[in-house]
Amino acid sequence: MGQHTAQRGTRRGVLTAAALAASVPVLSALSGCTSGPQRPGIPGRGQPIRFAFAGGAEETSIEEAVVTRFMEEQDAVGIQLVPFSPADFPTKLLGHMTGYGSPDVVRLGPGYLRTFVLRGLLADLSGLVTRDLKGDLDDFVPTALDAGQFMGLYYGLPSGAMVHVVYYNRRLLEEAGLLAPNVIDQEARWTFESFLDYARRMTNPAAGRYGTSVNISMPDILPWVWSNGGDLLDDGRECLLHRPEAVEVLQFLQDLVHRHHVAPRPVRSGDSEAIQLTSGRLGMYLANQAAAPPAPRPNRTPVYGIVSMPRGARGGRATLLQVQPMGIAKASRRVEAAWQFVRFATGPEAATIYAESGRYVPVQKSLLRSETLLRSLQAGQRVLYESVALYGRSPYQHALYLDIEKLVNAELEPLRLGVKSAREVAETIKPKVDALLRGTPRA
Repeated sequence: MGQHTAQRGTRRGVLTAAALAASVPVLSALSGCTSGPQRPGIPGRGQPIRFAFAGGAEETSIEEAVVTRFMEEQDAVGIQLVPFSPADFPTKLLGHMTGYGSPDVVRLGPGYLRTFVLRGLLADLSGLVTRDLKGDLDDFVPTALDAGQFMGLYYGLPSGAMVHVVYYNRRLLEEAGLLAPNVIDQEARWTFESFLDYARRMTNPAAGRYGTSVNISMPDILPWVWSNGGDLLDDGRECLLHRPEAVEVLQFLQDLVHRHHVAPRPVRSGDSEAIQLTSGRLGMYLANQAAAPPAPRPNRTPVYGIVSMPRGARGGRATLLQVQPMGIAKASRRVEAAWQFVRFATGPEAATIYAESGRYVPVQKSLLRSETLLRSLQAGQRVLYESVALYGRSPYQHALYLDIEKLVNAELEPLRLGVKSAREVAETIKPKVDALLRGTPRA
């Protein structure tokens, strides 16, 4: 990780991976209780607000753009960027927030807000939200707004989202004589059944090509479960993965690999799905923007297309919405200044910057339907906006979600390997998750 300070009207160079690695000793002192290094202030602003987030050079560059715009609009608050390596997040951030030199503002990954709240590390923002944003909250997509709440209180606000969609290789579709799934989706014919049909027709074992890939793990199984009318939990009290709606989907996903042979068996390493798709070795896969294929070059026809989740056997459709809320550390001594930045960074102007980066989708309804913004999108990206607005769901509201995810993923291993059926695995999962849920607080 590294840190650097942004000044008004300027933009510092993007941190490279080498620079991030080299700067680890500089920030490591922040996690201890002894005095850390004196960090330079910004002239006329006093001690800057420290903004911590997970990301490498690309994410740091995006945050720099947001901070630069913030600096151009006000004089009082300076910002110091504190990027953490994604591999170390949130473990090292937890250490920093319990020791000397806690950051003032943090961007948390999906599901982690409740961990930080339960450890007493985040400030309750409810009073500030009521004072300054009461009339603006209706513009947020409700599922996104929920990502910053716990037990009815606001500990963060949504700053952008990632959403799961299906990426597909255009050329392989054409060679198989298939219409783009977006076309049949207009007639509600993009279903689990047609997904399987497309995967079969794009699979070519002799050419080393599979029609799709499958990630039988949490949270990637949830869009499939939801779209089939199932759910992970019943109001946070009981595991529902043993119900027919969920079992059918889990068996469908296993069958893609072990029965229909249209998806590869699980491997520990190898090329990413994006590389496999753009090189013609994979027909389609489900993922969010972080795992998307590279954007096409200007004036070049994109290799891939994007379509929403297929509809389940019962006609439903839902997808995974992963929101990164921004909150304020309870240890911050500059809450009002930190709040000023949080308001900006979760507002429409910053959301537009995040959206233009292609990394995040806005969570404001006004931006999701903004023709100006929609016209600026690359081909196919409207699907991302429609998915957030119409189909996005989140599993992260429960206080123990991350523990549940870890438990379920361990129990799904026999299903991934094809040695147990979906029903057998689901019947093993349910009592273990139910035991975990007993006596826990509900979000």
